Amino acid sequence: MAPAPGAAARPRRRGRPGPREVEELEFTARTFRTWGHKYGGGLHRKAVLGQLSEVAAHLDEHQTPQVEQRLYQVMAQLAGTAATMAWDTGLQRRA
Repeated sequence: MAPAPGAAARPRRRGRPGPREVEELEFTARTFRTWGHKYGGGLHRKAVLGQLSEVAAHLDEHQTPQVEQRLYQVMAQLAGTAATMAWDTGLQRRA
């Protein structure tokens, strides 16, 4: 079955995360931070960057003020974790 005409041209909407999804993102950010401290950043840095990209994409969509604030907090924690992991693995310019 072929996709509908113009389907590829339309960007996929991610939707609006609710409180439960934001809690999961917060938990994931804390988990990545713990892994960074415990195991170093080499293996997990790209996963953190992927999660950071997803959170940024959610912020491109309109969110309620409460969700938006929490997403920015998650984004800040992920960015800090990614920078620390980059530094720890010798990627100081990327940090």
